[in-house]
Amino acid sequence: MLRVGIIGIGRIAAEFPDNHVLAYLGCNDTEIKALCDINIGKAWDCAEKYNLKCNCYENVAEIKEPLDIISICTRPETHARVLWQALIKIPTIKGVYCEKPIATNLKDAQEMIDWCRKEGVVLQINHQRRFGRPTFTFARGMENTGTHAFDLLRIYFGDIKKYDENSVITPSGLIIDINEIKGGGHDFDFKVPSDPKGLVRKGVEHLVECIREKKESISSGRDGYEALKLCLEFKHE
Repeated sequence: MLRVGIIGIGRIAAEFPDNHVLAYLGCNDTEIKALCDINIGKAWDCAEKYNLKCNCYENVAEIKEPLDIISICTRPETHARVLWQALIKIPTIKGVYCEKPIATNLKDAQEMIDWCRKEGVVLQINHQRRFGRPTFTFARGMENTGTHAFDLLRIYFGDIKKYDENSVITPSGLIIDINEIKGGGHDFDFKVPSDPKGLVRKGVEHLVECIREKKESISSGRDGYEALKLCLEFKHE
């Protein structure tokens, strides 16, 4: 059982329908042992709401439990500082599930990546739609617009291959479900639907897998860095 601490008890941590607390509670391999928030009352309220048998703290430096995973759910500008404090205070950390964006500047983002790489810690960013299974829908059937559909998928994702009867797989390992609509117009639609289990929970399950198999997450710190870099480039134009 992997021991978990959640730092920052706000909406994505404990209030949204798809939140970190529910994600860890829904995973058979994780147990929440610590909650931390500068408003410690929020942490105790959360523990009571979800009937958690854990300790609550006002800052990371107070945490006493050995933890295997931490979720960083504080404001983006604090992510690097919180991660640094946690790595110093809790040497047992194996995985970090950090909310997006990874940081508010590239220097902080790169430092987070470097710190985790040095300590052998899996850094995963909660771009949770990466954990969903996308669907590409096209109308009028395979014989009419099927080649258009697969041509578009090849442009978007490269040399796709058949995965099973209803899906394709991209070179990066992304599995895309194909939804063929009979009749209708010439519509094409690509979307990432929500998952009944919750995408944050699927992210938790993926992080657990990465820790145990000692592999990089499909939503790594480097992916978070590149997404932030593009956001900043567009923001400053």
